[in-house]
Formats: sequence, C-alpha cells, structure tokens
Amino acid sequence: MSTLCGLGYWVQGFRCFPWLALNFHMSHNLKFNPSTLQLVQTSANLPMVAKPLYGILADAFYIEGPHRIPYICIGVLVQIISWGQLALIQVVQVAGQSLPTLMACVVLGNLGASIEDVSKDALVTEYGLKHRIKGLQSYSFMASAIGGILGNFLGGYFLLKLKPRTMFLVFSALLSLQLAISLSECIGLPLSEDQNRIRTRQSVSDNIRKNLFGLMIAIGEDTMLMPLTWIVTSIAMVPILSGPTFCYHTVSEPRSFSDRNVKIGQPINADVFRIPNEVFALCFCGLAETVAPFKILPFTILLATQCPRGCEGSFSSFLASILCLSSIVSGFWGVGLADLLGIKSGDYSSLPVGILIQFLAALLPLGWIHQLPMSHPVEKEIKKCIEETQGFEESLAQ
Repeated sequence: MSTLCGLGYWVQGFRCFPWLALNFHMSHNLKFNPSTLQLVQTSANLPMVAKPLYGILADAFYIEGPHRIPYICIGVLVQIISWGQLALIQVVQVAGQSLPTLMACVVLGNLGASIEDVSKDALVTEYGLKHRIKGLQSYSFMASAIGGILGNFLGGYFLLKLKPRTMFLVFSALLSLQLAISLSECIGLPLSEDQNRIRTRQSVSDNIRKNLFGLMIAIGEDTMLMPLTWIVTSIAMVPILSGPTFCYHTVSEPRSFSDRNVKIGQPINADVFRIPNEVFALCFCGLAETVAPFKILPFTILLATQCPRGCEGSFSSFLASILCLSSIVSGFWGVGLADLLGIKSGDYSSLPVGILIQFLAALLPLGWIHQLPMSHPVEKEIKKCIEETQGFEESLAQ
C-alpha cells in the first residue's frame, strides 16, 4: 500500500512534465496569447472543483475488494486516455481549430486526476486514523514535491530534444506503469468484514446522507470554518499571472517549435538587477514553489484530525475542492488584470505593474490572520464532531 500511494503522489507531482510541454506547445506552436494560455490553464482545473462529489460517492459506493483502489485505477485510466489522445492527434497549427479538442483532452485528464487524488488522500487519512498517526499528509507532499522537481528538470531538458507529443507519450507510459501496480494491489484482495457489515446495514443513499451530514458538522465548527475562510480568501483575492509570466520567460525567435531552439528571454530581473535568468529561476522561483505548499499543509493536517470515520474521502476532497476553486478564481482575476493592463505577446511593458498589484493583494490577508488557531483544536471538539456523526448513523440504522 505504501508503494501504491508513494508512486501515486510522485506521479501527481510529475504532472508538471507533460504540462510544461503542453504550455510550450500552446505558446510556441499554436501561438496562443498569454491571456488565452492562462484561460486554458485555469479552465482545465474545473473538474477538480467537484472533488467532494467524487469523495462522497467513493465513501458511499463500495467496489468489491479494497474499495479505494478501484477508484485510483479508474482515475489513472482516464488520464492515460487523455494524454494518449493528445499525443496521437494530428498537430494543428491554427489555434482556433485546435482549442476545442485540446480543452476536451485536458479537462478529461484533470477529471481522472481529481478522482485519483481523492482516493489517495482518503487512503492516507484512513491509515492515519486507524493507526493514530498524525501528519502523514506531510509525507504525501514530500513525494509530490520530489516528483515535481524531477518533472521540471527533465521537462526543461527534454523540451530541447523531443517534440511535445513524445513527452505526452512518455507520461502516458508512466501512467500505464502506475495502473499496472494499482491493479496488482487490487485484484484478489477480499472484501473486508467492516465493508460487508456497512453494505448490509445501509444503502448507498443512506451513506451519502451520512457523509453529507458529517461534512456539514465538521465545517460548522469554528475551529474549522475560520481557517478555511482565511485560506480560501487569501488565495482567491490574489490575481495570478501565470500565462503572461510563462510567455515572457520563454520568448522565442519567430520560428517553429520543431526547430528545438528555445531562447530564454531576458526578464525584468536581468535588466534591472543584473541577475542571470538561470539563477533567478533556480533560486527565487524555486524557493517560491518550495515554500508555497507550507501554506496549505497545516490546513490539510487540521482537516485530517477532525475527520469522522467513514467520511475520509469527502473530507479530504472538500479541502482540495475549495482550494482549487479559489485558485480558479485567482486565475480568472489574473486573466482580467492582464487584459486590463494590455499585456500581450510582444508587449510586456505593463507586466511589472501587474506583479506589483499581485504583491499588494497578497499582503491583504495578513489583516485577519488572527482568525487562525495558534495550535491544534482541543480533543473534545474532535470527539464532539465524531459523536454527532455516529448519532446520525445510528438513527439511519433504526
């Protein structure tokens, strides 16, 4: 089981490998504007907003065997279909003709990724509750971070050697390996006695009602509601300029991507502060990417400690969903800001103003940071949440 989850989180971080190739394909082959590129990146995350639905269904509807692992297999299979389709379709150089097909593939891929993520998070939460181990989510972040670092390094190297569709095929092959390992874990394992007991006592609809009730109880607690409100607003109110920044840092000569000559543009830091682009990307951007998960990790652990038994999928997916929704809102804010400032291909003169606005917006949530708890919630609050959920479950059984 540790191999299954460890590989799953590593592959989750390694998704930056095909996405880096896709971003270059959209900006250099299809000639997308920075705002259009960011719009595709943001819209592709819409399936992840429905993660609570996937989690509730996974908690309520048991598949024969270890009921979390089949959902992992389904999610990985959907991703293989998505990235394999991107690799096999004919490359179309006209952005307007390729956009619908590309959007369908990336949305399908993120749908499978969200189903897989919910199942992995639920497995980790279940194991931590069963063995009374806190903070297992930090190891998940570690595996994902290792995959992300390796994916970015290999992606940057292979972009100079391979075409994007080849990188899509490489990632599809990696997903196929993950699917084979997941199937080997799943096939032949019997249905546990606890699952048999639950399935005989409650219907799927009763399980869904129980999980929804437990979710509402936990969210209604002040120890949960106030931190969630802070983290969601602190992300949603900051406009992200990922599309314009990516295009600016990867300015290329007017030639096709197949020439395999990608020129790193001379960014603002090189012009003003005389910092080489490679040093800036490795030190400053790398540091920012490393520190970013530390903002989310405490809230993930907080959610896991308050999760009633049987609702692991819906609880872990709820946090992932609202964080994804806040990121989508932030992305759309960034698209609007880029259009307002007139940031487009060949004209990045207003990009420093956009970055300054982004910096000032990130400081605003510090005004209500006092709403965050200084320590873990007291034990009686956790027991209260669990007892209320168990009481509702007993009423369903009657």
